[in-house]
Amino acid sequence: MENGVLGEARAKALLLERFWVLERSVDVQGADYLIQRKLNETNFMDKEAPKLGVVQVKFIQNGDTYISIKKSYVCDQYGEPYNEFFLLVFSGSEDDAQSYLLSAKDIINEF
Repeated sequence: MENGVLGEARAKALLLERFWVLERSVDVQGADYLIQRKLNETNFMDKEAPKLGVVQVKFIQNGDTYISIKKSYVCDQYGEPYNEFFLLVFSGSEDDAQSYLLSAKDIINEF
């Protein structure tokens, strides 16, 4: 539990510098965070509302930590990756902190 909180805190700090970040109280369909590019000229009420990105966050304590993600979070029923899905993986502590960003396409192609 502690590692999950740490991972989400690191993710939020990273994302807030680049996006507007919406938090969900419950992880639904793999979304720890919903993000939107900082576009001032678009509005959610527009006929073509801005797209949201879906970010799932994981923290791995060591090389033995197993990560699993439901396939339905990453791709559609035909195996096509969702362009809006991203996985942020964090590991290490303090001076040894590391982070990894994987797109849905990366996940399908590599795993």
